[in-house]
Amino acid sequence: SFEQTSSLQVNLQQITTLPNDNFANAEIISSLPINITVDNTNASFESGEPQGCSSVFRSVWYAFTPSENMTLRVDMAGSVISGNISILLASGPEISDLTFVACASSGNSPNFQVEAGRTYYLRVDSSFGQPGSLQVNLQQITPPSNDNFANAEVITSLPFNVTIDNTNATTEPNEPMLGCSF
Repeated sequence: SFEQTSSLQVNLQQITTLPNDNFANAEIISSLPINITVDNTNASFESGEPQGCSSVFRSVWYAFTPSENMTLRVDMAGSVISGNISILLASGPEISDLTFVACASSGNSPNFQVEAGRTYYLRVDSSFGQPGSLQVNLQQITPPSNDNFANAEVITSLPFNVTIDNTNATTEPNEPMLGCSF
């Protein structure tokens, strides 16, 4: 006779989520610049998270309330895996009160303006939900003196020649997009 025995081994492991895994527990950024490395392996998706840069799978949250109006640049230089940072503005205390401002990703480092006293959230997520190490870099920058329409440089004589470094230039709110890109 043939006697069959079988056994089943079950291993349970408690996964500890990150302290800033949810919007309500966003890590407060108290000063700039920041350079934070975060491993999102145990991060999760929170119900009600707004769409931003991409589909969300493993998000972690940061909050920043500037004490003065300023221009910021955010990037992910140094990330081991590909990721996204959605920059969101809060108009109230709930996750549903967030409005999309800008998107940073591996290879895309936007400059954006923030207003004193308003809270901005950075939602950091990996591309396609992959687990791994993500880098969050946030710094204040100084845009060119003629960055906004109101401060346009006046051309006083012709011919006019100027070399421009637009590294820290921004797009001001409601600035028309005229379709001149190539």
